Amino acid sequence: MIMNVEISIIVPCYNCQDTIRECYNSIKKSVSNVLSHEIILINDGSTDNTQLILNEIKVTDKNVVVINQENKGVSAARNIGLKNAKGKYISFVDSDDSILEEYYTKMITPLKEDSSLELIICDYSSSGLSKEDILNISIDNIYEEGLKSKGSFEKLRGYIWNKIYKHNILVDNNIIFDEEVRFCEDLGFNLIYLKYIKNVKIIPEKLYRYDIQTTDTLGNSSKKITAFKIWDNLLSRESEE
Repeated sequence: MIMNVEISIIVPCYNCQDTIRECYNSIKKSVSNVLSHEIILINDGSTDNTQLILNEIKVTDKNVVVINQENKGVSAARNIGLKNAKGKYISFVDSDDSILEEYYTKMITPLKEDSSLELIICDYSSSGLSKEDILNISIDNIYEEGLKSKGSFEKLRGYIWNKIYKHNILVDNNIIFDEEVRFCEDLGFNLIYLKYIKNVKIIPEKLYRYDIQTTDTLGNSSKKITAFKIWDNLLSRESEE
């Protein structure tokens, strides 16, 4: 794997014609003056004008990569992004969300200053979620706690979009999204990643803006196989070791 850029930003896109420009603009504003980058926009079989808008964005930005595929769901879209990513670090942003201008400055700086860090987590803002303070997470046993409590999604901060990952850890351990999982798929991804790392840094600032959509902007199938499958697999693996 050749790391030609510092960070790959993966954005799955499905019927997001009303939000993708704002999402892209926030990413570009945040990352442009910080580090070399690529923005991978995956059109997951959209039926609106999403593909047209992505192509327009690509024409104006040499750092944008557009990938078109049949509708396979958000997990498959993110996996295609990972397969094509060239960055040392990996970031995920959802097409109906946005980030603050200082997002990448504050998230990447700790990784550059301390090479032992393997995961960066920031807090986020949302009008639709109630949650405990992110500082209540226990880093020392975050993986074990995650395995024990299927209902503690908020406490674990299982989302992928408020985190920066090291690409080599994902590749070395073959960590990808389970494409059969259509709900809480990011929590399962994080539990697996956490199994292989020790050093995590939390930034308590709300640098990510999460927008809860009533429509399915990520193209998930009606088949709701949940992350509980991944929990059960991890628990079985732990009992065997």
